[in-house]
Amino acid sequence: MNNFWYVKSDFKISDNLNEISLSLKSKRLPRIKIGDGVIILSDRNFSAYGYVSKTQDEQVTQEPIYHNFILVIGKIKELKPLHSISDFAYSLPRIYKHFTNPYRHFIRSYGHLRSIEFDYIINNDFFIARTACGKLINALHTDHKAEFIKLLAKENDQIIDNNSLDYYNVLSLLTKYIEKNILSHASMIISSNEILSKLNFPDLGFIDPEIEQKNSRPDLISVQADLIKKSEQKLERNLGFISKSVIDLQQNEKIKNKIFNDYWFPRILNY
Repeated sequence: MNNFWYVKSDFKISDNLNEISLSLKSKRLPRIKIGDGVIILSDRNFSAYGYVSKTQDEQVTQEPIYHNFILVIGKIKELKPLHSISDFAYSLPRIYKHFTNPYRHFIRSYGHLRSIEFDYIINNDFFIARTACGKLINALHTDHKAEFIKLLAKENDQIIDNNSLDYYNVLSLLTKYIEKNILSHASMIISSNEILSKLNFPDLGFIDPEIEQKNSRPDLISVQADLIKKSEQKLERNLGFISKSVIDLQQNEKIKNKIFNDYWFPRILNY
């Protein structure tokens, strides 16, 4: 049975290469074998992949003892465009935290990958529902994030299937929460600003009493309304696109639920 790995290298990959030779220095002898699949990781991007055709261990006897492991990779295929690690933050089981900086899970010069991770990377395949949930909830204000977690716990029976989160249902609940608790309030600010403008009150705003200072300026409603107008349509459009994409891929997404076995939603939160 073949295994799969990532190997960090700055080797310049080109289309006319049939194979490349890499050197790994390690205190432990790498368990990489002939026939194993290898993905090249270069500058935080997955740049190419191939299969091991030859290995050679040149053990150095000086202290400390380490192995100079020669790895020949054949059947090289370049990944175009480069596949960024950050794009896979919620799609690889290897990345179980540090979602804003998933590179921290690839610090070593080489590491083991699950076969499904290898397939996801070379095919540029993503867990769309989990990615959408993770990016959306981690972008929420802390207060909204806490409130949504409470709502999620309340709706627990509807979103957990066989001890695994159904991210399609999580995303549906999250979309409804954003529409009800963020977009609707945003619309109220826009409407309020229109009314206040007609009444010639352009400088009304809000000040947080906990941080109010003598010369502090309020957050003007007019400024907030302008910012909301710029982002509201884009957010609504993106939510619609994400929901439709997940619906179209719903069956495949449900299979991916089982791969992660996330029975506890905060597992995809940033801390």
